[in-house]
Amino acid sequence: MEKAFNSRCMDTNVEIIEELVRLRAQAAKLLGYASHAEYILDVRMAKDPTNVDTFLSELAVKMKPL
Repeated sequence: MEKAFNSRCMDTNVEIIEELVRLRAQAAKLLGYASHAEYILDVRMAKDPTNVDTFLSELAVKMKPL
């Protein structure tokens, strides 16, 4: 019963989410970004996927001894 309850409207929700993903990708392309994720990085403080990669690499090196 729980599975059925949690799966209600699944078909409708899947369609809505797929449309949302398409629209986000389209908006990002129109604004000159490669993806929605790249757009969000620019809007927020990271600004660039390279900055995120650099940060995570440096963090991994610092965390390794721990």
